[in-house]
Amino acid sequence: MEDFSWALSLYELLAGDRNFILASRVAGRAADIHFRLGNYESAVRYYHQLERLASNKVEQYNAWAGLMDSFFQLTRYDSSDVYARTILERGALNAGGQNKASLYLGKTAYLRGDLETAKDEFLNTLNTAQDEYGAEAKYLLAEIQYKQKAYKQSYETLLGLSEDFSAYDEWVGKAFLLMADNFIAMNEIFQARATLQSLVDNFPLQSVRDAAITKLEEIDRAERERERMMPSDTLEIDSLQTK
Repeated sequence: MEDFSWALSLYELLAGDRNFILASRVAGRAADIHFRLGNYESAVRYYHQLERLASNKVEQYNAWAGLMDSFFQLTRYDSSDVYARTILERGALNAGGQNKASLYLGKTAYLRGDLETAKDEFLNTLNTAQDEYGAEAKYLLAEIQYKQKAYKQSYETLLGLSEDFSAYDEWVGKAFLLMADNFIAMNEIFQARATLQSLVDNFPLQSVRDAAITKLEEIDRAERERERMMPSDTLEIDSLQTK
């Protein structure tokens, strides 16, 4: 019934009995609820408890994955990396788990500012990932290329994302928004406008449409500011050229 506070109070009461036959399940449920509520320090404590009590590979993986996620949210990236590598070496139950761990190694490197290591890790993820983690890895790779002013390369990466991961609307939408940023950086304003207007008119996610509207408004403001700063004789020449 999604009454997480009440459920958590019961799980924490049960967690006091370490001899309870389902103690590992209790620890896992308490950890997941704390994580969902944003109580990451408490989630870490219960995921560590699950790690100690785990009675099978699924519980072991869930503990490591939860610790990886929780430490990432706490910006304790070295600790997140420890569990990402543990999953890659010992605990991935399926390709999705391995892809997520590989992606997180790239994300922690990115957030530390180590862009070259991040790019390598994202490429490692893309070698095997055809899922949402692959889509995110490709987007973040393009974002790094954009920040490094490799605009054409970033655009090509994003184009590949829209083709290879078309099932993931969130990442496809973000890809087109970043495409528009690349066009603006290359002073291809017409292309940027056309890309953003297409999103406004056609994209299924409202959040992406709203972001596109905001970017169009930013372009309009920049154009008005440019015209305001431009000498009057230049504006007359531009007007004549337009006619």
